[in-house]
Amino acid sequence: MQQAFIINNKVLNKGLLYSFTGGLFASCILFFFAWLIGITGAICFFLVTENSLSDSL
Repeated sequence: MQQAFIINNKVLNKGLLYSFTGGLFASCILFFFAWLIGITGAICFFLVTENSLSDSL
């Protein structure tokens, strides 16, 4: 009984570790993609507004 509990505890700890690192990894990737999209959007917006400003002038 005690042995099974120890094994389950190890499995549980490993599962928690994997879920934690997996969640961290996923959030890092999501953050990176959001940052990339934001930068790209800002550059596109800047270029578009720059072009429209120079056209109007």
